[in-house]
Amino acid sequence: MAEWEIKKPLGQCAGTDRIIEPGQEYFAALVETTEGLERRDFCQDFWQQNTPDVYCFWKTKMPLANQKKK
Repeated sequence: MAEWEIKKPLGQCAGTDRIIEPGQEYFAALVETTEGLERRDFCQDFWQQNTPDVYCFWKTKMPLANQKKK
């Protein structure tokens, strides 16, 4: 079985470089690169207008600063 390491959200849209604010919904995606799968986050506006070619994705919310992991 393959090992997977998915990085934490960076808080920035990979398509627009805009900040994804705490509590804001966004799309997290795994994108195939020459070095394997890489996580990239996309704000909703970018995703709806320019849905990128991705391996898989999920919709989530940027955690609040004081929010504990579930």
